[in-house]
Amino acid sequence: MGQADYYEAGTWNQQCDICDEKVKANKTRLIRPYAKSKPSWVACRKCQHECNPQDFVKGVVDKQTVPIVRRPGVDKFRTQEVTYDDL
Repeated sequence: MGQADYYEAGTWNQQCDICDEKVKANKTRLIRPYAKSKPSWVACRKCQHECNPQDFVKGVVDKQTVPIVRRPGVDKFRTQEVTYDDL
């Protein structure tokens, strides 16, 4: 008999997806991955780890607008050729 082979009211046996150990359902936790396309895992207490606080940090919006906007000026080109003597 395993460690989860006993009767406890309101719970059932469940298998940990990480260590494949049979535990009671009230001693497990559902772990959701960051990507929503991946399935969730059921983990027992010894396989659960504390989340890094950086996992829940949200970015701050950085407005990169210029306070005063001016229209671009007209391009001015020389109409005559520039020679070496002009420089």
